[in-house]
Amino acid sequence: MPDKKRHIVLITNWFPPKQGVAVARMLGFVRYLDHQKNTITVISEGSPSTEITPYGMVVTVEAKSRVSKLGFKPGEHKFIHTSKVLWNVALSRMKGVIDRDWSSAACNQLEKIHAQHPVDVVISSYAPASTHLAAYLFCKSRPQIKWIADMRDEMSLNPHLSSHERKQLAKIEQLVDERADAVTTVSAPILDDFRRLMPNVKLFEEVRNGFDHRQQFDYHFNPVFTISYAGTFYGAIKPDTFFKGLQQFTEKNNVQVHLQFVGTHKNFNLPDVFKNNCTFIPRCSSAEALNHMAAADANLLLLPTIGRKGVYSGKIFEYISVGKPLIAAIDPNDVAAVLIRETQSGFIAAFDRPESIAEAIASAYTLWKERKTMPSIKVKVAELHRSYQVQRLEKLIDQLTGI
Repeated sequence: MPDKKRHIVLITNWFPPKQGVAVARMLGFVRYLDHQKNTITVISEGSPSTEITPYGMVVTVEAKSRVSKLGFKPGEHKFIHTSKVLWNVALSRMKGVIDRDWSSAACNQLEKIHAQHPVDVVISSYAPASTHLAAYLFCKSRPQIKWIADMRDEMSLNPHLSSHERKQLAKIEQLVDERADAVTTVSAPILDDFRRLMPNVKLFEEVRNGFDHRQQFDYHFNPVFTISYAGTFYGAIKPDTFFKGLQQFTEKNNVQVHLQFVGTHKNFNLPDVFKNNCTFIPRCSSAEALNHMAAADANLLLLPTIGRKGVYSGKIFEYISVGKPLIAAIDPNDVAAVLIRETQSGFIAAFDRPESIAEAIASAYTLWKERKTMPSIKVKVAELHRSYQVQRLEKLIDQLTGI
């Protein structure tokens, strides 16, 4: 008896055993799409293999190239690690932002899959752009197959890329505009940009990231007011203005604050005044990190104002999910601030204004001192779970396929 389910193929370079926000998004897609209606196959990047998982078949594809990126091993010498990084960066610049070898290999694999089990829907997820190119090569002569181009970030409008890279990505955007049936991305402002760039695409949908757990946490208060930060500091995301705001708060109120850094590299300047009240927790599993967030009295979110709109940060959803107040040093006019206000989950400060940060710390401290909790709106918080967000993707697929 033929399979009546839709066959969806997800093309992504980010899938387990890799880790990160992108992997969590892709895993959320295959985990929460309705398996009563869909059969899902994943094409990912790696040494050639085929694996049957609880969510469907996962096929990893390796580009046939004479030169390739080097992998990393735990505990290897710093000189070797740095040399590999430099090689990989040089290779990326030489090849450009589009790995056409991998696109070709992924498209060939998709052809084989389609011959065995006809494909109804292709979802390709950027970055990298090679996933979109692979989808285009396969779909361009098959108008009956629906193509959804998923964007986890800006492409040609990304201000952090060189003009040469943006021009390359603009060409891929033109291919998406020429053939894709729908575009999804992580926030409304980024989606609006793609609407302007891709006037021929018919459907657009915001599918946010989200938290992906069902843990329940006991609410408690620490003997010393404790602020936790989970993750690393990189680029413009540095805690300098936070420390200035914290110092203003502690000196004005003559109080002690404990800082807890979870999985954070010591690549920042920690003022001497806070060194004796600071704990560094090594990198740990997502479940353990959530427990550390829930055990704090407040969680710190840092998002600098850098001329980009539509930036949430992956950790905001986990922070909100544990129910402790956020001290959010962010752009007060961007989507993260809107989300915090909608869910009533924290206190917003301007990233570059220490006095504003000091006020946000004071508000969170007052809750701790009075043994009160945030008046979070539970329904709004529940809607941040990945399963709820993927329902939006499911409805989009239904609309495209007429189900």
